[in-house]
Amino acid sequence: MKLDIPNPYILKKRIELEALRTIKMMELNEEERRLVERIAPVLEDRLRYKIVRSIIDALLEKSFPPEEMLHEDLIKEVEEAEKDIKSGKGKRYTYGEFKRQFSTKAD
Repeated sequence: MKLDIPNPYILKKRIELEALRTIKMMELNEEERRLVERIAPVLEDRLRYKIVRSIIDALLEKSFPPEEMLHEDLIKEVEEAEKDIKSGKGKRYTYGEFKRQFSTKAD
């Protein structure tokens, strides 16, 4: 399972370099520099959040695929089982019965 996730350290360094280039290009007065220094940590936090959120989303998508990726027959079986349970046709198993019943179907 290979995820194309950018390295957060490299992204941060690229942003810092770009910010430095931008600041050097612009002639900033002292008040503007203080404003940039106050805003930079907020931007870093937002960027860090977005990176972590994208990593979590990618992992969740790999772990729990969307319903469209599940086989239709599995979805139908689950829906039928839910209907049976709601109508009172549910079954109770001991651990051993459950293991015998369903381990042969999975193999």
